[in-house]
Amino acid sequence: MSSDSTYDLMWNDASVLLMDMFGVDATYYAAGIGAGRAVQVILEYVEDDRSLQGVARVRSQQVEITVLNDAAVGITAAEWVDGDEVLVPPRQGSTARRFRLTRIARQDAGMVTFAAR
Repeated sequence: MSSDSTYDLMWNDASVLLMDMFGVDATYYAAGIGAGRAVQVILEYVEDDRSLQGVARVRSQQVEITVLNDAAVGITAAEWVDGDEVLVPPRQGSTARRFRLTRIARQDAGMVTFAAR
């Protein structure tokens, strides 16, 4: 099956609608390139599930960002390299800061989700 299957095309269309509804402005910085690129992201703030009782924790600020899997208006999985960053707020209502994209958490034809710290 080609990458331009009917399913992929439908998922791409749905992804654009989801981004229009839930996306927020962010800036993507490719590693080694000084200028940032404006992108829309869907932010998910990762919370500590506290599943291990009695374990001392240090809260790290971690987010997951979902972007269109498109080089023109999002970030493609193919272009991502270790060291890429995105400028987003660490918590709702706070000042934006840069997060390093650490890994691809999920991906499909329309969107890619990155874990960021």
